[in-house]
Amino acid sequence: MNIEQLRYFLQVVESGSVNAAAQKFYMTPQAINASIRKLEEEYESPLLVRSKKGVTLTPQGHVFASYAKEVIEKNEKQKRRILSLQQ
Repeated sequence: MNIEQLRYFLQVVESGSVNAAAQKFYMTPQAINASIRKLEEEYESPLLVRSKKGVTLTPQGHVFASYAKEVIEKNEKQKRRILSLQQ
């Protein structure tokens, strides 16, 4: 798992669409799906329900989304702290 995978996942959740997330990151929908599938394999759980109408979170996906948000927020906070020491 890496920060980029978390960003892709949260963008899919926020937009409700793999295609919309792919456009935002200038990626193919297949690449976004592959990234999320790796997360699902790592956690041995489906995180999203995919349909022609878009995606919704599974119960496991709800828990994971909270975790992903927290990790990204902490990562951004650490970046700011480290950069402030360089000034």
